[in-house]
Amino acid sequence: APEERLFHLGRWEDGLYPRAGASAEDLEEFGRFRSEVARWAGLRDGRGRRAFIAPLGLASDDATFLALDTLTMSDWLLREGYRSPRLRWLIDYACRDDFGLHVEQASAWAGLFYFAARLGADGAARTVIPWPEGNGRLAAHLLAKGRGSVQSKVFVRRVIPGKSDAPSDAPSDAPGVATVVATVVAEDASGVLAAWRARRVLMAIPSFIARRVVDGFAAHAGNEPVPSYGSWVVANVVVRRDFEREEPSIAWDNVIHRSPSLGYVHARHQLDGHSDYLTLTHYYALCDDDPKAVREKLLAIDHARWCDVVLSDLEVPHPRIRDHVVRIDVQRWGHAMVRPVPGARTHAARAGRPKAFHNVYFAHTEQSAIALFEEAYWQGIRGAEDILVSLSMESPSELTA
Repeated sequence: APEERLFHLGRWEDGLYPRAGASAEDLEEFGRFRSEVARWAGLRDGRGRRAFIAPLGLASDDATFLALDTLTMSDWLLREGYRSPRLRWLIDYACRDDFGLHVEQASAWAGLFYFAARLGADGAARTVIPWPEGNGRLAAHLLAKGRGSVQSKVFVRRVIPGKSDAPSDAPSDAPGVATVVATVVAEDASGVLAAWRARRVLMAIPSFIARRVVDGFAAHAGNEPVPSYGSWVVANVVVRRDFEREEPSIAWDNVIHRSPSLGYVHARHQLDGHSDYLTLTHYYALCDDDPKAVREKLLAIDHARWCDVVLSDLEVPHPRIRDHVVRIDVQRWGHAMVRPVPGARTHAARAGRPKAFHNVYFAHTEQSAIALFEEAYWQGIRGAEDILVSLSMESPSELTA
């Protein structure tokens, strides 16, 4: 705490809605939108499933709700009579933040999901409790559970599925069904190749990589559309502790009004134990219509130029930021997230659970059309449970709403 603030009209405001100078009409629209979001958050279909909830495996695929996926968020705002530039900016920021899309590009379903899925069925905001070390807490927990069996610092070059003439729904250990294995070929940091053989393989990768890595999968997928992926640039700006003394009310999330960036997070966990420094994690989503052209731009712009982009942005609220900087680490993510353009959610809902390719299974957020941690977590569990079922083992968990 404080959770979030907005630099607007030369000063910081609590929250992300630009209230300073807002007219009565602006505030009325903002209130009406919040009421509409709360209404959507409480809606359920005939089977009792909520319209908007994460993970999407629990959400409704009813045609009434999926109709929102046929138009952009911009079109929906105009249709519903929302004209306030302040509200439009807030929603555009939300779409850029979670989806790497502007309101003119994002599905209306996705735009409403951003707000409604963060509320409970009663319309009240859900409480989020993070760990001091962020998702690193979860990574460390999983690593501890798998200690001794986790192979890190290896690059998977090829996966060769095991093939069987048995019916696809036949258990691998059924009488008369020969056990088939897949082969995973990987290379370690020194260039040494190794191979593992497994009865089942779960690939937590997007489909465009699976087409290159898994033997025969590209031909199997055929003309199946590959989702659109957006690009991000993430910069960890390490500054001296005296910066924090100059900014005593620094929030966890700090957003700059009308900036092309998403602002920065006060990432206290990044340098835990180093009292002389702190880290500001700056996010920049490139929302161009042509993702391929963006990736080419990412490759063309070097570290020094990105550092200048980041610092020029941070200088708006912090004119002396360059005096405090110790180091800037820049990471370019050319395929940072699947983008929920109109039709993406509908396609994912109709596709259902992804089918295995022989004995290779898949788990990735693109199968939800929403790039959130909750979706990655859900898809990983789903893939593991599908493998357990295929091995005639009882699923260890029952996930319900």
